[in-house]
Amino acid sequence: MHGHAVRACDGDACVVMRDGIEHASSSVVVPGVEGGGGGENGGGVAARKVTGAPSGKPPIFDSHRIVIPMHTSRGLNAREHHMQRSRRVKRERELVAWSLASHQRHYGKPTPPCSVLLTRHAPGRGLDSDNLQGALKAVRDSVAEWLGVDDRFDDIVSYRYAQQRHAPDWLVSIEVKT
Repeated sequence: MHGHAVRACDGDACVVMRDGIEHASSSVVVPGVEGGGGGENGGGVAARKVTGAPSGKPPIFDSHRIVIPMHTSRGLNAREHHMQRSRRVKRERELVAWSLASHQRHYGKPTPPCSVLLTRHAPGRGLDSDNLQGALKAVRDSVAEWLGVDDRFDDIVSYRYAQQRHAPDWLVSIEVKT
């Protein structure tokens, strides 16, 4: 989708940027990403606008969704050298941090308290619950740093995990609801 980016969605209606001009759209189909996104590789950002936002003011979003094309490890079952693991975790955290910063420039940053759903999309059979949390640990740490709330405080920011079979691409989606 060269030149197209989803700016905001409210139910079925979306505002789409085409070559720098905003257009209203009743349906937006982004290849490779269900429910919105953007970018040429199917990854991207989308946000849902709260209805009734005053005109002339920046829109207020109650839901933020970021989709990142990213290959995650097998969690705690990954057998790798400690330096290889360190480099992988650093790469994952940087990728998530850049994606969150890009999302913040376009849609703002959610304010805690909030709920965060981390979803691993992979072509395989999936992981059990403890390995799923381990595979998304770097993502959770980056989200916690972005929100400015230590991830040990579950009463301020609650984290949930999910996974979906998504052949052939590897993706991670982050959904933050205030």
